[in-house]
Parts: sequence; structure tokens; C-alpha cells
Amino acid sequence: MDNLFVYNKKNGDDSDRIVREKENFFEMERSNPIIYPDSLNDLSDEILNDKKIMDNYKFDKKKEKRKYVLKSKKIWKELNIKLEKVTFLKSEYDSKKFNGVLDKEFMNSLLIDYPYYVPISFTDNYLETQASTFQLTLKSGKCVVFKNILLPKFDKKVDSFIYAHEITHTQIENKSGSSKFITNSETLPIVVEQLFADKLDVLELNRNNRLQCLAIALKELVTNKDMDFCTKITYDTYITSILQAIDLFNKYLSGSNYIKKEFINHINLIFNGEKNIEDMLDNFNSNYGEIDYKLSKLLKK
Repeated sequence: MDNLFVYNKKNGDDSDRIVREKENFFEMERSNPIIYPDSLNDLSDEILNDKKIMDNYKFDKKKEKRKYVLKSKKIWKELNIKLEKVTFLKSEYDSKKFNGVLDKEFMNSLLIDYPYYVPISFTDNYLETQASTFQLTLKSGKCVVFKNILLPKFDKKVDSFIYAHEITHTQIENKSGSSKFITNSETLPIVVEQLFADKLDVLELNRNNRLQCLAIALKELVTNKDMDFCTKITYDTYITSILQAIDLFNKYLSGSNYIKKEFINHINLIFNGEKNIEDMLDNFNSNYGEIDYKLSKLLKK
């Protein structure tokens, strides 16, 4: 899971205040935690006991050199999704030297280019996958700078749709207002990863992985009554986003050429800052609803 939150301690208060990184910049509203009925235990068990889903959940790890960036660029073009340029650090700059003072060396290390030029780092822990950023406040306004994209050491095709997910994060985090609610912040990245998985002919593997993540999150939320607020909202975000993203993608997959064109146009409008994900959810009637109904419907597909 991406790192959604940072912890801040309030002066004179022993309780922790959970603040999303860059929340004020993105003008996102903090949703209240969702109350899940105990009956969802049966639905999550149904997913976890499905051998087909379980067999496809764990990806084979590979260590050969990745060559998916050029292929990735080709798929973005095939889908007609237009990527916006982002600000990022040159890989040779030692970001540990940065102490908040914008010296000449640091400013010269910043590049504005397409996100597939953002440096890539690899991790053995797939939970650490993320587009790593920090925020600068300049005279011209606030600016998000990308340090790197952290990817897991998985099979090339799997890495490709995970990479597409993180590239999507660079696009929506590059623009203020791409999402109103924290719990919708993973919806578009998961939609795009499905578009890529479909192109790479690994959609079933991708879908089964997401169902497994969904079941684990549900089980934790229903059974763990002592979960801290930060973890709960993070799980809420992934459950809500996965359900919405799968529903959105199903409408794309079964839609006419006109629907598909409109769908891609919405993604482009979010990437360039004209729309947000809530506009797209409203347009395709894919907003979060009764979770037990949506899960039941999902399992029958």
C-alpha cells in the first residue's frame, strides 16, 4: 500500500492527530471511517477460500533487468492517455543534502519532464510501492517534487501495471484537486493498472490480486476492533477505491466505442487538472454504495 499518512503530535495533547501528507495542498476532505457489518466476514472468507484467486495472488519474483519503460510509453499512446510533465530530482543528486534551503545546486537538480523519466528504485517489500514525493513552496506557488518511483521485484508484466499505477499517482498528485476525498485517492490508479493489465493480457491475475487485497482489508476491519485511525482510513481507502475502480473498468470493458472514448477523455481531464475523480464516478454512476451488495455483485462476475 502507498504511504497515505504521516503522524503529527498536537501540543498539550497525548492523542495522535493523523494528517495526510500534502492534504492541505490537495484540499482533500478526511472521510469518517466506514462501519462494516459482521456479515462481511462471510464474503471475505469466500474470496480467501477461492483457490483460483489464491493461486494468482502471489507473484513470482524476478531479478533480471527491467525493460518495460519503452513498452509502457507505447501502451499509454495506444490507450490515448496523455501524460502531463512533472517535476522531479535528477537521480545523481543526493537528496540527503537538501536541508530546506534552495541552493543553486538543488534548483539545478530539478527537472520538468514526463513521469517515465522519474528515477526508479526497487524493493523486496511490495507494500512499499509508491511514487515518493516532497513539497516545495516557491514564489510561483506550491510544487510537488518526485524523488523516485519505488517498484517491487516482480515479473515484468506485473511490474508494468504496477508501474502504470504509480505513474498515475504522479499525474493526480501533480494537480491540486484531483480528488476531494481520501477514500477515492486510489480509484484512478487502480483503474489505469487494469487498463494496462488488459493490454498485457494479465487482467485476471490483476483482478484476483485486488480481490485478495480487498478480502484481507475487510477481514481486518471487521475483526480488529482496536485498529488505529490511520490504518482504518487506509483500509477504507483501498476497499472503496478497489470497488469503484473495478466497477468503472467493467463499464469501460463492456462499453461502446463512444463510452470508451468518453472514459479515456475523463482520465485526460483529471490528469490536466480540469476534472476530479468524483466527476468521473458521478458520470459513470460508480460511486461507493452498499458494500455488501457491491461485493456480492463483484463475486458473481
